[in-house]
Amino acid sequence: MKTVDIFSVPVTIDENFVSCTTDDLNIINSFEYEEKANLNFFTKDYDVLSKLPKIKEHINSFLDYYGKNVLGLTDDNSLYVTNSWCVKTPKGGYHPSHSHPNSILSGVIYIDVGDTEQHIIFEHENQLLKKFDFLLRKERDTMYNTNKFALTVKNNDMIIFPSWIKHEVLENKTDTTRFVLGYNVFIKGKMGNDNYPTELNI
Repeated sequence: MKTVDIFSVPVTIDENFVSCTTDDLNIINSFEYEEKANLNFFTKDYDVLSKLPKIKEHINSFLDYYGKNVLGLTDDNSLYVTNSWCVKTPKGGYHPSHSHPNSILSGVIYIDVGDTEQHIIFEHENQLLKKFDFLLRKERDTMYNTNKFALTVKNNDMIIFPSWIKHEVLENKTDTTRFVLGYNVFIKGKMGNDNYPTELNI
C-alpha cells in the first residue's frame, strides 16, 4: 500500500539560521516591552528588524530563496517583511492558539529558549475526515488523523509557515525567560493576467 501526501501545509524550519551577536542581544534586551497577556511581553516597537540590520538582511535573503524555490515566484513578485517584534516569556507564561491576520507568511526566530526541548504546536482540522466531525477511538496518532503537530525548536532556529495556520506555545516551565523574534510577510508586484479580469498590482 502507498499513501501519497497531497495538499500539505508547508512549515519550513531552518536550523541554526542565525546566531545573534552580543550587540544584537544587547539591542533586543534594550527594547521597551509591555505585557499583552499570559505573561507574554511584546516590544512596543513593531519594526525591530530596522534596529537589527544583519538579521534583517539574513531574513530578506531567505525570503528571496523561499519565494523562488517554495512558492515558485517569478521576478514579477517578491516577499517582504511587513512588521517584526520580539517577545519575552518568563516562567509561567504561554502563548494560546492564534493565527496572524493581514499577512501571507509568518516567521519566528528562536533567540533564547534555554537548553531544554521546546515546541511550537500547530493546529489544523483533520483533513482525512474534513466533512465529518467524528471523535475516533484511535490507537495512535498519525500525520493523517491528528489535528495537532508539535515541532521541536532550539536556539538560533527559524521557522516560517502560512499565517492562517493556528499555533500555540505551551507554558514555560523553565527558569529561562524565552526570547523570540517574530515577523509577518506579504507579497508585492504584478499578479494575474489579462486573459480574464484577474490582474492585481500591489
